[in-house]
Amino acid sequence: MLCAQRLTFRYGRTPVVADLSFSLAAGEVLGVVGPNGAGKSTLIRLLTRILSPDAGMVTVAGRELGSLSRLELARIAAVVPQAAGLPDGFTALELVAMGRTPHLGWLSQPSRRDEAITEEAMRRTDTWRFRHRLAATLSGGERQRVVLARALAQEPQLVLLDEPTNHLDLSYQAELVALIRREAQGGLAALVVLHDLNLAIRACDRMLVLNQGRLVAEGPPAEVITPALLRQVYGAAAEVLHPPGLGPVVVPRL
Repeated sequence: MLCAQRLTFRYGRTPVVADLSFSLAAGEVLGVVGPNGAGKSTLIRLLTRILSPDAGMVTVAGRELGSLSRLELARIAAVVPQAAGLPDGFTALELVAMGRTPHLGWLSQPSRRDEAITEEAMRRTDTWRFRHRLAATLSGGERQRVVLARALAQEPQLVLLDEPTNHLDLSYQAELVALIRREAQGGLAALVVLHDLNLAIRACDRMLVLNQGRLVAEGPPAEVITPALLRQVYGAAAEVLHPPGLGPVVVPRL
């Protein structure tokens, strides 16, 4: 679904993403983790063409990213940004319906099919129950679910999420991770940048660990997250515990 080959981007002479290669299959959740300044958000900007790489190539659904028009890309991939601003004067339903825009003709109105897809996206994200509420009245967790519902209304094959759990309390974080997992089980490919390692371990099938723009480790979380890697990448002394039924848990040493 998504393939990056030797992707490189520099600010001046400083490499922010360096010679990065990875792939993401349909139905898979790929996590991107690393310390601040590792290049995680820059990678998202490269994959969404906000930035252009200095070298390397990205393909999406078998086509080179640069060959896709903005409309074609929006029909394949959706983005959930780190801090999505929602206009206060729109209802949740109106905002999610905007996800159908790439599928509408010039000046055309949404069809019954578009309305049905919007409703289904809202029901899957548990936002249908407050569809008539204005964005200004929504909590942080509700707003983030509306943003995800809008992305799903695009009917994408791929979704890119940049730290979607930032500023959410524990219950909303768990709900969002569970929702991403459910969508992947339906065939959606998801690349998600996460700051919280324990959350990333539970959310992802595989992880990319970046440090100073370079790929340090890649693989299943249980294989990738080790005390040695945490020292190398984060400069942190931590234990990696394996409670029955939970998988790895990172516990910093105090």
